[in-house]
Amino acid sequence: MIDRKGQRDILPFAIKTRSLGDVIRRTDQAEGSTTLANGEQVVFNIETISKAGVRVLALPDISIYIGTVTTTNQLPGGSAIDESQWQVIGPWQDLASTDGNNVRTIVYVRNINAGSSVVTLQVKSRLITNRLDVTTA
Repeated sequence: MIDRKGQRDILPFAIKTRSLGDVIRRTDQAEGSTTLANGEQVVFNIETISKAGVRVLALPDISIYIGTVTTTNQLPGGSAIDESQWQVIGPWQDLASTDGNNVRTIVYVRNINAGSSVVTLQVKSRLITNRLDVTTA
């Protein structure tokens, strides 16, 4: 008589964890700025690129400042900013411009009537990839 074991009786020699572990990463901070007069606008293009050509999925964390980079000058929500003088559309992902090895995010900022002001955008991206060589520009 042959003694057969069921699948529940056979155990592996080693159990491997199957979690994201070291896959979620963060890029260095990138920054861009420009001066806008009344009625002028700018489109910030943020691109997270895999230099090694591997797939990447990125979520950018974006902060916009008017004038100096302080929390009181942050748009929206800064106590020194009149939000009715500014229009911000986005951020949104430009899916038409990606090949899977990069992620492009677009932010539109318009100075309605705040006078001539410096607009600074800062970004760090959280991303899912198995490689370290990814940058945000």
